Amino acid sequence: MRIPRNAVIAASIVAVAVAAWFVFSGDTPAQRIDPTTGRLVGEIKPAEPTKAPSDRDEGLKTALAQIDAEIKDPETRDILRQHAIGTIKGYGRSEPMDLSHPQAKSVAEALRTGTHPERLSPLIPARKFDRAAFLSNPDDYMSVAEPGRVFQAAPAGTGVQALTALTPRRVNVDQGSAVTLSVKAEAGMPVTFTSFDGGLFGNGFVSQTVVAGADGKASVSFRGVEGTIANSQILASCPTCSGQARFTVFTRVPDSK
Repeated sequence: MRIPRNAVIAASIVAVAVAAWFVFSGDTPAQRIDPTTGRLVGEIKPAEPTKAPSDRDEGLKTALAQIDAEIKDPETRDILRQHAIGTIKGYGRSEPMDLSHPQAKSVAEALRTGTHPERLSPLIPARKFDRAAFLSNPDDYMSVAEPGRVFQAAPAGTGVQALTALTPRRVNVDQGSAVTLSVKAEAGMPVTFTSFDGGLFGNGFVSQTVVAGADGKASVSFRGVEGTIANSQILASCPTCSGQARFTVFTRVPDSK
């Protein structure tokens, strides 16, 4: 009988959780998972006050070895390795927003004043794009971050350029490092990139708008930061082009490579 992939993932996550439990609390091997409830049952040995870093490292090494031995699909294996590291050693805390970029300042203003909710969430529709107004005063548009701009692609049709990805759609990055994501759009028009799963763009926020160059290329730097692990789903869109470009950036804790 073929075991469903989801069942394999769930079983592996349970194995990692149990390994972490042993490392931190000193539980006895007599404990087991009750298959009807999914809970850990059995006699519990009183937890030790602390665990030395070397003990945590050994527990992590054991968990990662088990995942590597049992999970053959590379993507699933990488995700489970990251969650094992996060469970046993942690994966850091999100850093404060850098307000040096105008778009980040616009987000801080929205938080401070309680206005402009479209700057805070991709679920709030962005202001309608006006091509003539943008060409007349691009700074008015470019000084503001609106994550929902990624949902304002133009309808496909005759004479409408389709947005295309220029860089790989799936890339890896370590916490503290950055990758470049690029698309081709209409020259001189704004392109917005929005991450739905953490990480930061060059403006210090999870969404950034840039202007496509004379060759139509628009690029952003996406940084893996503490507090973000595994897959970050990113959309890119231009209001004068049809379609969206989708990227997945896999952020890794440095010692998990």
